[in-house]
Amino acid sequence: QTVAVQKAMGSGASGASATGGAALPWPSGYRVAVYPGATLPEGFQIGAPVAGSEKGVGFWRLGGPGKARLRVLEDPNGLVELKESFTVGVCFRAGAGSTAGWDSILLGHDNKHWLAMPGDDKTKLCCLNVDKSNELSADFLDGWVQVFLRSIEGGTSVLAVDAEGLLDLGTFPTSLVGSKLRSAGWAGNELDVAGIAVWDRSLSWGELQKALSPPAPVVAPPEVERQIPKILGQVTDLKGNPLGNVSIKWKANGCLSDEDGQFQLEDDETDVPETASQASGSSSWSCLSFECEGFAPTIVRASSSDQSVNVVLRPLSASAVFDGSAGGCVEDPVTGSSVTVPSNALSYADGRPVTGPVTVKLSVIDVTDPTSLASMPGDFSAIGADGAEVMLESLGAAWINATDEKGEELEVREDSEVILDLHTEAKANAEKLGATPEMWSFDTTSGKWKLEAADMEIDGVPAENSMRRTAREVAIKESVPFTSRPRKTKKRIKKGMDEVREFDPEKVTGSWITPEQFMKILAKEGEKSLAAPVKKLGYWNVDMAYSSPNKAVLLQGTVVDANKKAMQDVQIWAVGKDYYGQSPDKTGADGRFSALMVQFDSTVDVQVQYQTPAETDKKMDVFYVGGKLPEHEASLGKALRNVPGRYIKSDSEMKWTKGSASIEWDEKRRRWNHSVTDRVLFCLPCDEATEASETTPAAEGWRATSQVNLPAPCYRRSQLVTTETFGPFSTGPPGNFVDIGELSVRRA
Repeated sequence: QTVAVQKAMGSGASGASATGGAALPWPSGYRVAVYPGATLPEGFQIGAPVAGSEKGVGFWRLGGPGKARLRVLEDPNGLVELKESFTVGVCFRAGAGSTAGWDSILLGHDNKHWLAMPGDDKTKLCCLNVDKSNELSADFLDGWVQVFLRSIEGGTSVLAVDAEGLLDLGTFPTSLVGSKLRSAGWAGNELDVAGIAVWDRSLSWGELQKALSPPAPVVAPPEVERQIPKILGQVTDLKGNPLGNVSIKWKANGCLSDEDGQFQLEDDETDVPETASQASGSSSWSCLSFECEGFAPTIVRASSSDQSVNVVLRPLSASAVFDGSAGGCVEDPVTGSSVTVPSNALSYADGRPVTGPVTVKLSVIDVTDPTSLASMPGDFSAIGADGAEVMLESLGAAWINATDEKGEELEVREDSEVILDLHTEAKANAEKLGATPEMWSFDTTSGKWKLEAADMEIDGVPAENSMRRTAREVAIKESVPFTSRPRKTKKRIKKGMDEVREFDPEKVTGSWITPEQFMKILAKEGEKSLAAPVKKLGYWNVDMAYSSPNKAVLLQGTVVDANKKAMQDVQIWAVGKDYYGQSPDKTGADGRFSALMVQFDSTVDVQVQYQTPAETDKKMDVFYVGGKLPEHEASLGKALRNVPGRYIKSDSEMKWTKGSASIEWDEKRRRWNHSVTDRVLFCLPCDEATEASETTPAAEGWRATSQVNLPAPCYRRSQLVTTETFGPFSTGPPGNFVDIGELSVRRA
């Protein structure tokens, strides 16, 4: 069958008849169908001129100078008499001539012109009842057209088919019930008619659409050479309230969280491998940053595959303005933690000294609060003294920031330091790990913690750890004096500890806390002061390190949905129940995770974070699987790039928008249209004649319109990140692989 026939008759056109005509592609069950070569019912007779044929379409040329007509001569069974419920279909084409007046396409025995058009304005259709006309706009009457008249209460519904499919033209307020078809082509201008049919029922929109809509373009889906990673998540505060207008940056991309704290980002430039486990290295990871006024910023490590994240931002604990040349102190009124800035300790990045007022901010992480612990930047992974990757158990952390009066960022002067004093209720089994706390700074480039040399004190007394042993040995050997720095603390510090004393090797154990003593103090209940001088601003953490295989266990398992289907790219977190630390992993294509590093002889919960559809379609995501746009003509490039993304529903109408792109209901076509700058690229036809409120564009079945020859993207409700917790699980002896079995989430 030729394209011409398909466009004229619809997608269901059958093969040509012996006389050169074509069977109509209309729903079955009609009482009578008249077209060139048709076999007519017994007793039903018509008079018509010799049929012609053009590009496989048979037709009668009527009207015009020849004044030919198609007449119903005999209809003993009343097949073309319109009952209470009816549908009439006609396929016609306006021919030569532009004589003014009405060209009747279908005429009833009662002189009702069921369908007509002005001879000098072929952009309208009308129904003539004696001298009264009812016009409807139809600006596509320049080729083969199919029109259907259907009985409705108080009038006649008019549907048509154009290049885009079925179209609702409107309603004639004239009832045709009881009228009998007398003729076709009573016209002063030429009119070609290819077929007429009558049904004794009102055909539904779904029936007609299925039979008449042009086929969707047959195009291959885009080849996905690699998955473009996409990050979807939500930002909340410590109380779980969503945070809007959070600035989120990932490589060269960025966005703001919406009023619900939700966001999504895609990275179309990444070239990192996708095979590395989340806990096995940093080659497949990059940093995602979050900043919001009044909150400490944070960093999340993002993978080279899809990721779901729930991000917690922590408000500032305290801030103060003071003269940078004089120095000052900022103290958290809740925990008693503080940062002390000596005089002239701050400078600009280029080394220039700071003059005038400075603003110093402090935000403290209370690791004993699970939500506060979850606000820790990074993923608790760190680089140890020997360059090996380790995981951290935290005793407390804080963020320090300083700016001048214009908001320009400041640094700690190269030859100076600031004093961080963290007050914590955390306790730890340091003897089990055989480790003492160290000071760790956060590297915003790698998203990992780095071990730093810093002279720690606990409750104001110098404490020995791995990074301070060298300094102590030098002090003993050279008998140089040392100073115990003053610390702000809620506890009473022993008298004399704030004084400068001569170093006495014989009394060293009385002036220093040994590693063994350090471990015992950490195991006790109650508040502790952990202080150290630090040489830069940003995040600082007091932690103990552990690693596999000597101090850790690797958990393994499988995540499945409610239907037992494996879930890929699911974020996994182990959360210590008897230590303050977390560790990440992700599932593979088989739903398995196998590198979830946790402390040995401990108890942990396992959290599974996955995506679920939102309960409403207020927000809708449009995307191509794999993230890559399909191959397209250059002229479509700009419009097509505006298609993917998140669309927000209007409060006043059934319309979703994203910049110059929109998705809205087309009442005349009973479908959803996806447009970019008023150009309709994709559509979702509805199966039945439904109201916009009865359907949703977040569904399958989208197709390209006749304007493009492309595969349609996917449309779905926005996704939320859901967290389910499983456990507790016991980890067992170090060096083991522990399989915790199948974790079945609620999502179907």
